Order: sequence, then C-alpha cells, then structure tokens
Amino acid sequence: MCVSVGPFPSVAHADLVEAWLAPRSTALYRITRVIRKKQFFWVYLEPKNAAEIDAHVAELKKRGFHDYLLIDRGGMKKAISLGLFSSPEAVSRRLEEVREEGMQPLVVPRTESTEYQWIRANLAVEFTNLGQIPIEKLAGAAVLPVECARITQPATDP
Repeated sequence: MCVSVGPFPSVAHADLVEAWLAPRSTALYRITRVIRKKQFFWVYLEPKNAAEIDAHVAELKKRGFHDYLLIDRGGMKKAISLGLFSSPEAVSRRLEEVREEGMQPLVVPRTESTEYQWIRANLAVEFTNLGQIPIEKLAGAAVLPVECARITQPATDP
C-alpha cells in the first residue's frame, strides 16, 4: 500500500512524519513545492547618504506624510519605505503622491510564497493501518492512498 501524506505546514513537521514512517516503509520520497500566493509592490526611496536621508525624512514630514518607515538593517539599510501595495492602482496612486512632492521613488515587485512538503511512502506489508500514524505528528496533513507507481513521479497533485 502506498500513501501520500501532506501538505505539512513546515519542513520540521514533514521530518517528524518521515522519521516515523521510515521503519514502517520500504520506500520514502519527499516532494517539495513552492507556491506563489500573492504579489506585492514595494515603493521606497533610496537615499545615497545621511544628508539625503535627513532631507527626505524632513520633506516627508513637512508634506504631511506619516506612513513611511526608515529601514535600518539588511541590504536596504537607509532606504525609506513608502509602502507595500497589492494592486497596480494603489502603487500608481502612491507614486503620484510622492512624485508630486519632487521625489523619485522606486518600485520593486515582491512575491509571497509558501513551501509545502508531502511525504510519499510505500508501506511495509505488516503496516497497513493508516490510523496508527500519531495525529499530533500529522499537524493537519491528510493521509491519502495513492498508486504505488506514482510515489516517485514529480507531482502535479501530491
């Protein structure tokens, strides 16, 4: 009997089930799929030096902008975030607001994605009771029978 177990909310949960299934299976395969969920657009100002940062912040305050964030770490340190937007229309409105004040913001597309894990197993002959898999290890994952010929194939639907 072959099964597909998943999707798991994390790699750690998949690891737990895989470790539990390993001695009860003749073959195990892990399938990982990254699914893009949402696309966002980040609007920001990229100052070149401390004086420019201070000038941008002062100008934003003077013009009544209160919804910005000074980035203080990582590769975008010293950038001024002007927002994360989910629609091109909202990006256009924000760009227009900021450009009217004489600033030149940049836009970068960002994607939110999630990695899903499934475990496929060819269960040992003596282990065919799927109800024996400890429910706390499953973390909400489904246990479904699959054709054994499919357990090694890349899945379009694990």
